[in-house]
Amino acid sequence: MKEVALAVIDYFKTKMLRLSPAALYVYVGMFLISSALSLGLFFDFELSYGPFGSSFSIADRQSWPVGVQYVLLFLGLISFGYGLIIVHPRHLKRVQEATLRQRVVVVEHRGLTFAVNKAVCDAVPPEFLGRREEISIDQTPYVSGNSRVNDPGKSLEEVLHIRRDIDGRVKAVDKNDVTVIYGGLASVPFTFLTGYLIDDDNDVEVMDWDRFNGKWKHIKPTQSEVTEAEIIGLAEAKFADEVILALSISHRCDLQVLADVFPGLPIVHMDTGDYQPNNHWDKKQQGRWAEQFVKLIRTLGSTKKIHLTIAAQNSVVFNLGRTYDRRNSPALYVYQYERDEDPAYPWAIDVPRTGNMAKIVRIGT
Repeated sequence: MKEVALAVIDYFKTKMLRLSPAALYVYVGMFLISSALSLGLFFDFELSYGPFGSSFSIADRQSWPVGVQYVLLFLGLISFGYGLIIVHPRHLKRVQEATLRQRVVVVEHRGLTFAVNKAVCDAVPPEFLGRREEISIDQTPYVSGNSRVNDPGKSLEEVLHIRRDIDGRVKAVDKNDVTVIYGGLASVPFTFLTGYLIDDDNDVEVMDWDRFNGKWKHIKPTQSEVTEAEIIGLAEAKFADEVILALSISHRCDLQVLADVFPGLPIVHMDTGDYQPNNHWDKKQQGRWAEQFVKLIRTLGSTKKIHLTIAAQNSVVFNLGRTYDRRNSPALYVYQYERDEDPAYPWAIDVPRTGNMAKIVRIGT
């Protein structure tokens, strides 16, 4: 029963109150007015037809006291009028002021050949007020038909300027009036690096593509139970100079392939055990995984180099990149997985700990 009540409240907030604060007063007013005037509640219909003509009449059933009906009608008119005449104009004025003052920077990341014909900007929820500023990271010219990255170096160049582009759009705007919204589909290393570069200089919200329903969805807190991933192999790797860190979220990483590509290196496996394409829509759940990731990096603080591979949805990878602490972490290589190549992890991004001079590192170099 509690879950049902919370779902109803969430629906009310998201579907009704988003339109305008006046919606509450208008809807309540309409309900009270319709209740007071409802023929089904307070009146009888009488419709007759005979050989000498027809007649139509309405008779007051008086099922409720007349005074109650008048009170409901009066309250309904007051609520309806207050919402429509007073609250709604105030809301419009606030929206106009916010639109002039605030900025919503929408970053759309296109890095796969998977066709998405709906822009992220068009799907931004209406509660994010402000003038829209669209920025595109387009890596599709360097991606082949099976979403294989043909030119990692040129693809990297498309990402490195993202912080500069955001700052250029909002340089005259107070930081508190800027919201950055990221959404996209791209290779794991570039998505992680984008999150790392955008960081938390502004309020950052994330959207992800729902392939089942064909639309962009906002990653936000839900009432779902939050779970933790299982950490395997940490004790054996704690004091090693180089470590493989595998994050299995949307599906399981192939640990045998990792062992073949990086022979002799210990593997730390962060495993959710919940390999489903829709296990990531809860912002709180993503936050818990990110917290575990940060703790793992800190635990491996004496390690000199971490080889990171992630099997997760785009929004999860982006948020993991945002949490990476550039100052107090080992060197981090984020790898691209190509199942049909040899080696299956042909290249990685060396994530910088200062500045944004990331570089492509190929296996064997």
